[in-house]
Amino acid sequence: MVGNVEAGRNQIARRQHAFAMVARAGFGLLHRLVPLCAAAMLVGCMPPPSPYASAAYPGIRAVTVNGVAMSPEAALRTLAQTDHEKLADIKVETPIASSVRIVVPDHDRLRPVIQQQVRTLNAGALELVSKEDNLTLHNAADVVIRSGTFRSATVVEQNDTAQPDFGGADYLLWFQVRSVTPHNLGPWFSHWELKRAGNPREVPVGFDMGTPAGPVRMESFVASVRAGIHDLDHNGLYPSQLHSTGSGIVVDAQGHVLTDNHVVAACADLHVVDTNGTTIEASVAARDPANDLALLDTRHRWQGRASFRDSGSLQAGETLVATGFPLVGVVSPDMAVTTGSVTTLTGIHGDSRQFEFSAPVEPGNSGGPVLDDTGHVVGVTVGTLNSLLVAVASGGAMPQNVNFAIKSSSAHAFLDANHVAFDQGGGGRTMSPADVANLAHRFTVRVECR
Repeated sequence: MVGNVEAGRNQIARRQHAFAMVARAGFGLLHRLVPLCAAAMLVGCMPPPSPYASAAYPGIRAVTVNGVAMSPEAALRTLAQTDHEKLADIKVETPIASSVRIVVPDHDRLRPVIQQQVRTLNAGALELVSKEDNLTLHNAADVVIRSGTFRSATVVEQNDTAQPDFGGADYLLWFQVRSVTPHNLGPWFSHWELKRAGNPREVPVGFDMGTPAGPVRMESFVASVRAGIHDLDHNGLYPSQLHSTGSGIVVDAQGHVLTDNHVVAACADLHVVDTNGTTIEASVAARDPANDLALLDTRHRWQGRASFRDSGSLQAGETLVATGFPLVGVVSPDMAVTTGSVTTLTGIHGDSRQFEFSAPVEPGNSGGPVLDDTGHVVGVTVGTLNSLLVAVASGGAMPQNVNFAIKSSSAHAFLDANHVAFDQGGGGRTMSPADVANLAHRFTVRVECR
């Protein structure tokens, strides 16, 4: 899991922007509209009458769905029926929480966000698109209910979703729509949020837009909500069912694995899985919460172990490779490989124990190695900047690939203090990212926590 270094851990550090998380492809029905006049800018353009025109959607002659022209009302009904059939395939999960109140904004509240994204919409198109997006948000609420994540759920539609109340439920899941500045002034933004009663934190949740549209993408939303529940309350109603994953680094011949402390902080049952899918029981041998490091004991003879380079020689601009097991259960279970470079030699707020790097990471990368181009570990992935919070604070700027790693020097000190005989090195033959990844397969492991 990737730690949130801006406002607590953010297990779903997926960047969410406006309606990208719920739209099918742009504004779903928008490209299917047949306007009143094909040459709308021409004075005196008189379109022929249309049997599909509706007074509720001025400026639209018809909507074509699967090649069939129909009224806007019929298009919305068809879309609702199609989505209802897709939701029937949603996987049912084991409940991990008691009750939730899901708040969805009405289509009136969605209008300013849509207008901000597409400024040329006429009145009828704006009305139709806002109702379609309202429908997709209700689908998201429905999929959470169908998944069985909560034992009971209620859905409420209302205009104001800036800070809705819990309504007596244990959790609040809502699609927040509000302006950046008070009194509905400034840019508008929108995103899903999750909150637990008695906990002031709000955790953003959303869809993995890298997954295929349909049930798989909807299930990614359920996975995000479940991760959010775990994040908000490690001692939830059903702790034995809570599940999270991270990554780790095999560091010696005795089977010790280095990872982040936040990956295993709430574990009651701990396992480590190698790149071949072999599962090994593990226990926490030592922790360093101040530096977010933990040492696991597996007593297993792994196929390889990492070699660490002194991060004191690290330079901005160096090529890096990050490996790990992000978004397990949502995307591929195989080890993921990303490339980037050292951005700065300090972490958030100038923290000298960390460095910033640009190789993309996701929830589940935490605890995995960051390697130089000779295959030596120079850092341990620890977190990513919360792009959503930065966007709100800055008035719209969305930073990309701002990630942080614990320097290998901190890992050296931690391992030395716990009498772990790890390999150290530096220099050597420069390798391609693919060769570095092949080497990392030998000592990058998945950490599973229940």
